[in-house]
Amino acid sequence: MEALAILEKKIEDLVSLIGSLRSENSLLAKENCELKQKIEELEMFSLERNKETDEEREFTKSLVDSLIKDIDAVVTQEH
Repeated sequence: MEALAILEKKIEDLVSLIGSLRSENSLLAKENCELKQKIEELEMFSLERNKETDEEREFTKSLVDSLIKDIDAVVTQEH
């Protein structure tokens, strides 16, 4: 009888452990989903920022090119 009581206690402990692990798994799955969403948001922000940076770079390049042409025109007129 004592062996059955020990076995019953171990089974109860295992059932309790399984319940705890399921709860932990549920919380981790929820956290995982939240982190995936944050990653997606950061990726979108990064892509938008890269696009803005590319546009700024192109604008700056066109301004520099224009300045170079203007300087060349002034130098040409001086000679």
